[in-house]
Amino acid sequence: MDQNNILVKQLTDLLKGGQSHIRLEDALDRITYEVCGKEIFGVPYTIWQLLEHMRFSQRDILEFSVDAGYKEMKWPDDYWVKEKAPQSEKQLQESKQNLLNDRDSMIRLLEGNKEILLEKIPHGTGQTLMREAMILAEHNAYHLGEIIVILRFLAAW
Repeated sequence: MDQNNILVKQLTDLLKGGQSHIRLEDALDRITYEVCGKEIFGVPYTIWQLLEHMRFSQRDILEFSVDAGYKEMKWPDDYWVKEKAPQSEKQLQESKQNLLNDRDSMIRLLEGNKEILLEKIPHGTGQTLMREAMILAEHNAYHLGEIIVILRFLAAW
C-alpha cells in the first residue's frame, strides 16, 4: 500500500472516530429529541446548537475543499443557530443524517484525490485537502466531547 493510500485510510479512520474518541454514529445515536434542546446552567449552548454548528462547519469545510466559487461564511452568525431546540424529531433526524452524509462526502473526496492530498487548494491561501480533513476531524471530535459532557449532565449518557 503506498503512502497516499495509508494517509487516506488514517484520515478516514480519524473522521469516523472510534480510535481515540467515540465514533460519530455512536454519539449521534445517544442524542434524543427530548434532551437535545435542554439547557445546562453555565453552558452557552444546547446539544442542538452544537449539532447544527458541527453540521454548518463541516459543510463549510467540504464546500471550500471542492468549490472554486466558494464564498466565506460570516462568523459567527452563519455557523450557529439561535434556536435552542429542533422544531421536530424529523428535523433532528435530518440534521444527524446530513452530518453523516457530509462526513462521508469528505471521505469520498479524500479517496478520489489521493494523489493531491498535499497540493494547495487552488482557490485557497495555502490550505490542502489533508489539512481540511484534519481540521474537520478535530472540530467534530472537540464538539462531540462537549455533547457527551452535556448528555452526562442531563443523565442521558
